[in-house]
Amino acid sequence: MKKKRKKTRNLLILLAVLVVACGGYYGLARYNAALEAAESAAAESEEEAGPSLLGLSGTINHISYQVDGETISLVLQDEQWYREDDESFPLDQTTVTTLVSTLSDAEQEQEIPDAASSLADYGLEEPSAQVTVGDDTGASVVLLVGDENTAAGGCYAMLQDSGQVYLTTSSLVDAFTDGWLDLIQVDEGPEIASENVQNVTVAQGDTSRYLQYESAGWPEYDYTESANLFLQKADGGFMPVDSSAQSSILSEISGISFDAVEVYAATEEDRAAAGLSSPSAVITIHYTKEETVTIKADEEGEEDTEETVETDAQFVLYVGNYDEENGTYSVAYEGGTNILSMLDSDLEMLLNLNERTLANLSPSNIADTSVDSIEVSYGGETQTLSIERVEVPVETEEETEAGDSETEADTSEATSEESEEVETETQVTYYLDGAEISSDDFRTYSDALEIAGARVLEEGEALPVENAELTVVFHRNVEAYPTVTISYIPYNENYYQVSVNGEEPSLVVNIRDVQNVIAIFQDGVEAAETEAAE
Repeated sequence: MKKKRKKTRNLLILLAVLVVACGGYYGLARYNAALEAAESAAAESEEEAGPSLLGLSGTINHISYQVDGETISLVLQDEQWYREDDESFPLDQTTVTTLVSTLSDAEQEQEIPDAASSLADYGLEEPSAQVTVGDDTGASVVLLVGDENTAAGGCYAMLQDSGQVYLTTSSLVDAFTDGWLDLIQVDEGPEIASENVQNVTVAQGDTSRYLQYESAGWPEYDYTESANLFLQKADGGFMPVDSSAQSSILSEISGISFDAVEVYAATEEDRAAAGLSSPSAVITIHYTKEETVTIKADEEGEEDTEETVETDAQFVLYVGNYDEENGTYSVAYEGGTNILSMLDSDLEMLLNLNERTLANLSPSNIADTSVDSIEVSYGGETQTLSIERVEVPVETEEETEAGDSETEADTSEATSEESEEVETETQVTYYLDGAEISSDDFRTYSDALEIAGARVLEEGEALPVENAELTVVFHRNVEAYPTVTISYIPYNENYYQVSVNGEEPSLVVNIRDVQNVIAIFQDGVEAAETEAAE
């Protein structure tokens, strides 16, 4: 019986091995078949590709065509393309390389029989482009580009005097529409990191606006301690720029770029025509940049060294005429020779600096760490949120173990002498009208007080600062602005205007946000949460 079981088991093992072997052979066969199919498809693709339309055997090194009365003539020298009559011309190499690829890849996709007798039917009697193309063997051809056939997915073209028309790639249709200004490498703006900005001046006629950047903030002028960019006011003081406006301004500065070249090597007449002799705005940006300088060795025989230093730099942009149709300004920068264009969206914030457009839209967004208490007054009633902070020693695991075992007195004294500083942490307790509340409840109250502005008031829109229905007073533990008073004054059926420390309001907030604050302090957090859930 045992011998029969053993024989059966051996047969099963052999059968399993056979199955695996067959599977492996089948997988290998499928792989080889797929490989052959891929190679065959590639070979067929190469066979299907038609002959080159140009018929040149060498590397293209000369291209010439006409557009809008200009003759565009390009030559290749030492793997670099140049304007044939001006090697100093800043030619965009990428654009020309794309043009060369379009010509090289054009094929005789379909021969059009008997087309030479009716060239007008194919747009070749008056071709859209006539291009002379030469290569490094000395050969040269003239390519005529005709109409596009969208149904066939191509365009008609022929070599001059060949008498044979072909359907070829439609990319030739628009390949020769670029004039010299389109082929220029557009100037690049300066690389200015936001944190490297020092100050910005925008002069517009008789008005001049000044922005100063402070990487560490400027508590003297910013009680929220959140701004880095500050606008100088008419009285000589500074106001913090709203966080969103600050982000937009710094983005415009760090992302200065030009849309196109309007005039190459501009003359004074060109500048005057573009409105740059008397620019509508002059933007001056002072910033820092890193430079590598060589330090000469003090003694003979020693090698010079290189050192990276931070230096002051300046960029001046002149803003001229505005093209409303294209949404661009004619601009030029100090030291540049071209007239360029910039999108109006890239200059929008810098050209509209004023105290109202840059007003802080979150006046009650004050860091908790600077606040000791908050008095909230409404309807003749005042409630007070307060924060108590106590520094307590941190009990480490080692100290816990030491407390559980007895140690000798001299060892304890030595340990005490070695520990000059005791690690502590801040223990925070929150109160409402003297009664302790949870940190979650405190956060609900303080979050409700962070009311964001709904709209900036225009000049002359503000009402007198009186009859506030809600007043919030922040008592702080800092030297600058130890007290901040924010008053919410009825404005109309939709808004309350906001006054900070008695100053003229610059924005309004939604009436519902003010009513929400009053409701939470009147009814308590639990009632407010229940009402919100319902």
